[in-house]
Amino acid sequence: MKSKNDQIEVNETRKAFDAIQQARSIGIQRAVPPIWFGLTIALLTGSIFILAGFDVSRIYMAPVFILMVIIVIHQTKKSGVIAKLYPSRQGFFLVISCVAVISIPFIFVARELRDTYGLIAPFSIGVLISLFCVIAFVLERRVILKK
Repeated sequence: MKSKNDQIEVNETRKAFDAIQQARSIGIQRAVPPIWFGLTIALLTGSIFILAGFDVSRIYMAPVFILMVIIVIHQTKKSGVIAKLYPSRQGFFLVISCVAVISIPFIFVARELRDTYGLIAPFSIGVLISLFCVIAFVLERRVILKK
C-alpha cells in the first residue's frame, strides 16, 4: 500500500522533470535561428553562386561575404547563444571539403552553360542553390525543434 509520502515524492519528481523539460525546450528555441535568418543566408549564398557563375571579380563578392558575416554576428548577439558547430577540427575540415567538392562543379557548370544559354544559366544555378539552402534550413529547424 502506498503511503502519502510516496505520492508526494512522485508528484515532486514529475514537477521537477516537467521543469527540466520546459527549460530545455526554451533553450533549444532560443538557440534555433529564426526563419528570416535562414532565408537571408540562402539568398546571399545563391547570389554568391550567381556572381561566381558570371565570372566576376572577387571584389564584387566581398560585400556579400561581409554582409553574411554581419548577419551571423547580429543573430549571435541577439540570441546570446553560440553553438559549437563541429566537434573537432577534422569535422570542420570535412565539412569545408564537402562544400568545396559540391560547390566548385556548380560554378563550372554555371560558367559553361552561360556560354550556351546566356545569363539565365548563372541565375538558375544561384536559385537552385538558394532553394537547397532553404530546404536544408527548414528540415534542420524541424528536426531540432522536435527534440
